[in-house]
Amino acid sequence: MSEEAGDATMLPAAAAGGEVEEHPTTSPDAAEEAAATSGEATGEAGGEGGEAGEAAAEGGDAPAGGDDGAAEASAENVEGGDEVGDGFDEGDPPAAPPEEEDIPPPNPDMAEGPTEGVAPLGEAPVIEIEAAGGTDHHHHHHHPDDDDDDPGPASEAPQQASEAGPNSFGAFSDVEQPLAYEAQVPSLNIVDADATQVPMMDMGTFQDYLATTDIAQDYENACKQSGRKVNVLIRRSLHESIQAGKDTFFLEAPGNHKLVFTCRLGDADMTVFSKVFSPAAYHLQRLDLSHNLLSDDGVRLLAQSLLHNGRGQKLKALSLRSNDIGPSGSAALCEALVQCRSLLRFDISHNPLGRDGGLVVVEYLRHAPSLLELFMQDTEADIVVLVAIAEALWNPQLNLKVCNIENPRIQTLQEDHTVHLGRMLRVNTRLSEIYLGKVKMRDEGVRQLVSFLLENKTLRILDLRCNELGADGAKHLAVLLSSDCQLSHLYLSANKIGEKCNVSGAAALADSLLHNRMLKHLDLNHNSLCGPALKAIADAVEQTSMLESIALFHNQWDQPSSYKFRQILQDHARIIPLKADFITSEVDLRVEVCKAADFSPA
Repeated sequence: MSEEAGDATMLPAAAAGGEVEEHPTTSPDAAEEAAATSGEATGEAGGEGGEAGEAAAEGGDAPAGGDDGAAEASAENVEGGDEVGDGFDEGDPPAAPPEEEDIPPPNPDMAEGPTEGVAPLGEAPVIEIEAAGGTDHHHHHHHPDDDDDDPGPASEAPQQASEAGPNSFGAFSDVEQPLAYEAQVPSLNIVDADATQVPMMDMGTFQDYLATTDIAQDYENACKQSGRKVNVLIRRSLHESIQAGKDTFFLEAPGNHKLVFTCRLGDADMTVFSKVFSPAAYHLQRLDLSHNLLSDDGVRLLAQSLLHNGRGQKLKALSLRSNDIGPSGSAALCEALVQCRSLLRFDISHNPLGRDGGLVVVEYLRHAPSLLELFMQDTEADIVVLVAIAEALWNPQLNLKVCNIENPRIQTLQEDHTVHLGRMLRVNTRLSEIYLGKVKMRDEGVRQLVSFLLENKTLRILDLRCNELGADGAKHLAVLLSSDCQLSHLYLSANKIGEKCNVSGAAALADSLLHNRMLKHLDLNHNSLCGPALKAIADAVEQTSMLESIALFHNQWDQPSSYKFRQILQDHARIIPLKADFITSEVDLRVEVCKAADFSPA
């Protein structure tokens, strides 16, 4: 039963159980008058109490008979508050649902943010996601800190964002009912990250450690004793670190390397790592164990031996992508990483983290102001994780510059996550690259995203590959490019901009290039662009010299578009020669388009 239903049944019960004033008897006449008056009042109260008792009995909140039972139910309702909706028996009929309130008109300019800069680690936040045009109706409890005021320019928004409610993201177009998701974050064994961080310890340098220990030989001996094969990439890393003569060393052993493809590192190898590298972990600067066979047990042992208790104080880059790390391994890893205050790059992509593991990484992000790059693509994260990331990045104390959250598990046709990410980008002045491929973004979602990006002056790379953007979506992005936009790279491959020979989307993008002075690379591959659409883009590229590279090969070429781009690619008068993912050649008076083998974006 909802809170509204509980309040509706509480009021009649309170009326039935109201206090009755006592009339002292002073004389027989006065007693008769008092008795008469009391009889009338009692009759009226009894009638009202009977009706209230029946209403309370139907709602399951009070017994049907007797004013005393109604009074007790009223007292429990007043003291219990929100618990009134959970106190009925299974046999009692449920109360009628409350009438839905009219939702006020949406205000797309509205932006709100989290109340506090950093939430306590391990706290389970409640993330509320608003539905765009959904048909499911869920009860929404209004947050007392909800505020509809516009935060103003993006430069002032981060400071104001900290004054708003943590889950009040405002309203947007076509809202019917907000959706509420409760995300239970797996508890980390750290209450205050700053209080638990181990002070930086002076352990000397890596060269000082080598003066007493032959770490390369120790590694080979430990592998022999444990029956494990020596990883040639680990051995190479140790020798290169020793020869470099620096104060730190690195371990890079990606399992997709041709030398170790058939003997990747597993959990058993982490026992060797724990024995050999734990004393030297204070000098470890880079650790790359991507594309291996590590599970939760191996990562737990790795974190305990190489990262805990200040051992990872010099670690700057950690890559564990493409392993088999789940929620429990992610929790153990993030507990240790909180103490690694120098970490700049963290890659845990292509691991089955799921919702729980993804939320643990978000909790780590909240306490990692030094982190600059986070890669979480293909981690089986869901919409709750995406919204949690957007909420975390409201914090102006975070310095994250690169965020990759491609290919989450989105199970809804509504684009709530797009709106939350857009509101974050409106006020975030740190993020310069965001990768939103395969997030099921459609034309309406990109319209909302563009409406917020119009106020963003720091984002440089926007990746929207493999979504469902059509011609209308391209028109919305054209509005962004025509404005004072600071994007330098825009990736739109594998969408539906030119579906069914639609030229309007490509024409809008082409026109926007004439007004843009910042874009250096545009990727429109796999968009079914027809000949006229490619010709429109070619005409715009010919008139602008700012675009340095373009990707168009996988589209539907014809002779006019092929000939036009051949002229552009052979134009030596351009200030900046155009790089393309295709080359042209003329054979028998026909221009053929071929894929370039060594293309790289500008």
